[in-house]
Amino acid sequence: LEDISSKVENAAALETSMRRILSDVQERLIFRAQTYIKDEVGNYRATADDLDFPAKLVRALKAKADGAEDDENTATNWYPPLERTLTCLTKLYRCVEIKTFAGLAQEAVSLCADNIAGAARTVATKASAVDGQLFLIKHLIILREQIAPFNAEFSVSVKDLDFTHMRGHMRRMLGGEMSFF
Repeated sequence: LEDISSKVENAAALETSMRRILSDVQERLIFRAQTYIKDEVGNYRATADDLDFPAKLVRALKAKADGAEDDENTATNWYPPLERTLTCLTKLYRCVEIKTFAGLAQEAVSLCADNIAGAARTVATKASAVDGQLFLIKHLIILREQIAPFNAEFSVSVKDLDFTHMRGHMRRMLGGEMSFF
């Protein structure tokens, strides 16, 4: 009986240390994830091959017709920031608390969508406006479908206050045309 109570006390002491270590590891993981998202998704610079959208799809269709296993939904045809975003989120999902994950996921999805929109504008100038729109639609649909299983809130409420009409009122108050009370 003494042996069991000794083990329980040792386990309790170990639990405190393990919780501190876990907290430290999660903090470092979150920092590295934020850095990765910023560098590899937000600051990604597309190559000519990344933006060769219509030709890339044609090559994939020819490869599929020739018997290759490269189907349309594989990540090989995805825009690299999209693939990196989804890979990062998949790895983080079970490693951090859901509130923390939701914040990281919102940041990653926002940067990814912005990068996809910029790439779509480039595709539209290099190929055609329709190709640019198709590039944008294809990748945003993939993003939406792939983040659905995470059950995280990806919307952000932005509140904007407009005080431009106050300028005239302040001018009249300071000019003595209007009283403060």
